[in-house]
Amino acid sequence: MIIKNNTITLCIFFLLCTLSCKIREKAISQENIPTFEVSNLKEFVEALGNNRKINIVEDIYIKKELESILTDTSKFLNSSTSKNWFSPIYFNEFYDIIGTYTSSVDTKESLSQNNFKEFREDLIVLAIKNVDNLIISSSNASSIILNQPDDEVIRFDSVTNFKLHNLSIFHRPETDGGCGEFAPVLTFYNSKNIVVEKCKLNGSGTEGIYTKNVENITLLKSEVFNCNKRGLSFKKSKNVKVIDCKIHTNEFDGDGEVWTASSIFYLVDSEAEVIKTSITNNTSIHKAPFVNLYTSRIEFKNCKLLNNTNFNISNVQEKPLKNNSF
Repeated sequence: MIIKNNTITLCIFFLLCTLSCKIREKAISQENIPTFEVSNLKEFVEALGNNRKINIVEDIYIKKELESILTDTSKFLNSSTSKNWFSPIYFNEFYDIIGTYTSSVDTKESLSQNNFKEFREDLIVLAIKNVDNLIISSSNASSIILNQPDDEVIRFDSVTNFKLHNLSIFHRPETDGGCGEFAPVLTFYNSKNIVVEKCKLNGSGTEGIYTKNVENITLLKSEVFNCNKRGLSFKKSKNVKVIDCKIHTNEFDGDGEVWTASSIFYLVDSEAEVIKTSITNNTSIHKAPFVNLYTSRIEFKNCKLLNNTNFNISNVQEKPLKNNSF
């Protein structure tokens, strides 16, 4: 019996040692992930993958540089569910280039005849997908620019343990704020454990960030400005934190309809905390809610609210908002 106990104790000891080593190895591998330095769109998309850091050293123009990556006709697929319609998508393991139009005339073969000219010239979305433990950063605050006024600058779908750091991101030309337009700077779908830190989200479109089905997202020490519909939008998203940020000089033009109404914060089935954040000099052309909530909760802590014009604050929101100051 004593021998058996000693044997069990020894086995447990070795098991704990083995587990400790594995944990240490995992920590080391995260600390020493490889870094890929990129200076254009082609290098950027080719560097995408798991367990790595991408350092952007020059401005990237998503639409302008599209021709450099549309080289393999076998990667063009039809994303339409109808056999009579063609919705082009350039498919890759960690990213897609999605055509936002659907045609009854185009096919992969017809597009390829002129080097996918129509696809390159029409509206597209860059969607980064299925990555884990990825950091996209810039050592010199480079920009990522979408050379079209519509749709997201970048879409992220099914990403986990992801960080975006020290980048300026925007549309050029800016969106015109048309009815029903959807052109956030960043969108996140079906994702988890996201950090956006020290980024300048120059709306030049509808909103700074839009999320859907996201868990644990933190916007940290970043700016959201120059948006024309909303500041930040969250749908079915939990544990959202906005910390030490600046939300400023947005001019909203939503016409008051539910689906196009303006607000600085827009939440549907979501929970958010806004902490030590400056919300200043925002205006709305039409009377608009400061916070638009649908079965959601938002809490403000030690925030600064100043010179925000033409926003309604409900009786429920008035006291907690007035108690905020640095």
